Amino acid sequence: MAGMLRRIAGSRFAGQSIAVVLLMALGIVMLLIVIVTPLDLVSQALFAIVTIVTMMIIKASPSRGVTLILVTLSIVVSTRYLWWRFTDTLEFASMLEAFLGIGLILAELYAWIVLVLGYVQTLWPLNRHPVALPEDVALWPTVDLFIPTYNESLAVVKNTVFGAMSIDYPPD
Repeated sequence: MAGMLRRIAGSRFAGQSIAVVLLMALGIVMLLIVIVTPLDLVSQALFAIVTIVTMMIIKASPSRGVTLILVTLSIVVSTRYLWWRFTDTLEFASMLEAFLGIGLILAELYAWIVLVLGYVQTLWPLNRHPVALPEDVALWPTVDLFIPTYNESLAVVKNTVFGAMSIDYPPD
């Protein structure tokens, strides 16, 4: 960590790096304010309309930056909903209400975690290029075909078996 900081401080772009970190910190603070600010029904409806219109407008020009903005807006809106659920809707008057309410909150929290992890997983896909096979066919990898069946009739499996038998690999 110290070595990385020295490289940043010693580089000619140190001012830009610090500015980017400060802007990101400011952006996170602003997003947290948006998430935790309580809104009445009209303000919440206006917030939802502005967010939807913003998403519709910016999605017209697909790029990496637009994708990041859309993901950020989605996470902010989802987190705002969770914040509202935790702070305004949890009132347990009986044991049954507590059991069902906590179960629902845990399910919604699980869905939010899956949403965020899905975004993390797909934000920067790997740009892998196909690698050509070697000229010598003997060096090509071998391929095994498995056709899993479980008490299926021959009529169900027949087309899959014929398809597997017609594969020409490597082409002789």
